[in-house]
Formats: sequence, C-alpha cells, structure tokens
Amino acid sequence: MKEQPLDVDAVTPASYERTVLLVEDDADVRDMLANQLEAWHYTVISVADGIAAMERLDQKIDLLLADVILPGGMNGIDVAETLEDTWPDMKVILVSGYADAVLAAKDIPKDRYPLLSKPFRTNELRMALEEAFAAIGETPITTPQQT
Repeated sequence: MKEQPLDVDAVTPASYERTVLLVEDDADVRDMLANQLEAWHYTVISVADGIAAMERLDQKIDLLLADVILPGGMNGIDVAETLEDTWPDMKVILVSGYADAVLAAKDIPKDRYPLLSKPFRTNELRMALEEAFAAIGETPITTPQQT
C-alpha cells in the first residue's frame, strides 16, 4: 500500500497562526527566546525596548513576552498596557529577576499578568504559553524539549 503524503494543513499547530512580540533588552536572551519560540512555530517579532515595540502597533500581536525592566522609558508593564489598547485579546507574559518591586511600585496586582522569574527553564516558558492560550480555549502544540 502506497503511503499518502502528509496533509500539513491537517496537523498545523495553533502556534503557526500566532505572533509573539518579544521585548527583551539583553541580545543574547532575546536571541535564545526567539529561537525557542520559532522552534515551536510561532512567528516572532523581536525588539530591544518599549519604544521599538510601539512601532509594531500596526501588526497583529497574539502574545507579548516582555522583560519588566527595559531601557528607554517604558517598562514591560507599560508596553503591555499600551498594546492592550490596540489588541485587547492579546495575552501577556512578563519576565524579570526584579519584577516584584516594579509591580509594587506601579500598584499593579501581581496576578494581572503571568510572571516568569529569571532564570527560567524552557519547560516553564512552554507551560506559560500553553496556559495563556488555554484561556481562549486553544493549547498550542509545542515540542517536549526541556532545558
């Protein structure tokens, strides 16, 4: 019996249709996160600060993955709040080693945005992504790689 060709459309992970805006000022961390997200089939827009993120308002953003502490006058929370005005269904995941102090200073409840504390494992990022998209009834398919 001849094997049928794989119907790519029938097995396309939900992540193929998702765009992640990655805002991280550390170039090495930004590259590592972008590579991992792309390996999970997300479209990634990668920028170094909040000002550059604001230049992407014309693009549909499904999820913001942003460091809390950023250069240039906007922190990750500012970026999230501004982007939510344009993309109210956008999901947000913040990352930082200093996040609690920033959240407290801005009087923002810690549970408003999911927070990954640096350093975090790839599996923790994968779980955060799945939880974010599960809130809209969709769990993206990711590879089971762990680091």
